Amino acid sequence: MTNESLQELRASHLRRLGSDLSQHSQYDYRVVKNSFFQNIQMCSIVFWIVMILSLLAFVYVGFWLFNPGCPKYQWKPHLNSELYLGRWYEMYRPKQGASFETGECVVAEYLHDPISRYYFKVINSQQHEDGQRQFVTGKAQQVDNISGRFQVRFNSFQPWVNMDILETDYHEYAIVYSCTNILGMYTQETIWALMRKPWEIGSP
Repeated sequence: MTNESLQELRASHLRRLGSDLSQHSQYDYRVVKNSFFQNIQMCSIVFWIVMILSLLAFVYVGFWLFNPGCPKYQWKPHLNSELYLGRWYEMYRPKQGASFETGECVVAEYLHDPISRYYFKVINSQQHEDGQRQFVTGKAQQVDNISGRFQVRFNSFQPWVNMDILETDYHEYAIVYSCTNILGMYTQETIWALMRKPWEIGSP
């Protein structure tokens, strides 16, 4: 093999080596570039997650600090549930009362539940401006089977809500109070004055 052939072969090897090095360098550059941008995207996602969680925590603390919660009160310590059963007519509730009460002439009726002896059947009704009467059926339970501490709900997906009987003589009147503190952020409370007989126009 002549010197010229050796030089040509050496030059060919060098060109091939240079080409391989160039391709490998470009591949490494693309890998590093893609990895760099992936890290930036991941950091951006983590940053926004931390920001959102921090904002939610700040809002929760704000609601918690300014939410008075439910006051301390005493429900009737001894309640005869059998005497309390029956029909009650609403005489008073605050204007900013329960969100589910928007009508007038509200009637609440407590009955024995034919399915379970652990619950009472509740039938609430109210009359709207168009004259239509709306009915809703739910359940009530006496928490300790002794006192006026009750819980009610009107469907299986609704959590139990406190509905405490503060005072009653069973025959004429009952004072009922409800207060629910939702996750320490929001408190909903209302009070009802109930009577056994409906209010009549002209009565004091």
